[in-house]
Amino acid sequence: MSSTRKSSSTSRRSSTTPPVASSQQEAEVDVPQETHQEEQAAPAPRASMTVGRSLEISCTPDVCMEVLIDKLKLLDYERDFCRKKKPHRKPLSRLYFAVPDTTGNQSQQFFYFASLASWLLGLAGSDVALPKEFDDPNSTCSNILNGCKKLGFAPPGYHPSKLTVGHGREVCGVVDGLADWVLERRNFTYRKPQYLPDQYAEDAEADDEGD
Repeated sequence: MSSTRKSSSTSRRSSTTPPVASSQQEAEVDVPQETHQEEQAAPAPRASMTVGRSLEISCTPDVCMEVLIDKLKLLDYERDFCRKKKPHRKPLSRLYFAVPDTTGNQSQQFFYFASLASWLLGLAGSDVALPKEFDDPNSTCSNILNGCKKLGFAPPGYHPSKLTVGHGREVCGVVDGLADWVLERRNFTYRKPQYLPDQYAEDAEADDEGD
């Protein structure tokens, strides 16, 4: 718009005949209309939007682990995961992936995470190879995230190396997201608990009869 005004101003200075007022108004009105049409024809988003399920949790890792343990039990992970390998793996504690390993063995904690995530990916139908204990951790994490991407998960907003520590928000998010995916694939639905009616009146009558 500024270039159009500049050119029309230059023509007015070189011409001996003053411009007609109506022509100038038409020029000023037509330019914004053309610009508006161009903006409508080619809209561009300011930022790209990720589409897919999220691997990132909104709660704290300890809260996530409390629920995650129950989800894994619904998938019989103690039978089908912990006891499938000898020596048998220990079932997860309530804070295992929420905090660093209490024995200080970070590599063992990471290998447990990688093995569990790969097992869940297998239940989901992904063809991710089971990791080996001495595989490159960065390569293992990339394979896990690629397997999640094939299932429809959105790429997380962190680097895969964040998973190599074997604990924390990122690790809990991956395992929790995969557990949810497998439960939904099995058409599992959560239902509200049903409570039996209170029997206080009958108990009171029984006490009276006993007296």
